[in-house]
Amino acid sequence: FPFAVMQQTHDVIRGAFKDCKYAIEMYDREMLRELYADLSRCIATHTNLEDNGLFSLIGDYTGDLPQKAGLEDLHVRDAELQKAIVASLDGAEFAHVVKVFEDWMENHLEHLAKEEKVMTPALPDFVARMDKDMVKLGKIFNEKVLSPNDDDLAWFAG
Repeated sequence: FPFAVMQQTHDVIRGAFKDCKYAIEMYDREMLRELYADLSRCIATHTNLEDNGLFSLIGDYTGDLPQKAGLEDLHVRDAELQKAIVASLDGAEFAHVVKVFEDWMENHLEHLAKEEKVMTPALPDFVARMDKDMVKLGKIFNEKVLSPNDDDLAWFAG
């Protein structure tokens, strides 16, 4: 099922937060910077897949459920919070870096939970509307979600 990739990415993000928290516990700004760089790249690719494919695809079959639930707005807020992290990593006191990072992490975990709460119940109906044709579903997923967003997919999948 192609949408499992999106859920698995949420799980990877949660795991990456744990790695970042370890860097914070070690007071290691450089480790945090490197881990955050990979995490933010993963999130950027994932966000792009959602905003430029998945949400509209699901929306076509669910009466614009992702849009009505404000899921794209979560990404706008996330981007704002990440700008503060980038700015703080380049010289702010480590305590400030930690505060900004933890604020973002808490917000992002809530963001993931909301996406899952909204999207997970909609998927069975979506699949049913696709006549449970997994080949058709895979083809549409590739055309509408993956192909238009393949700039960073090799890194994302690798």
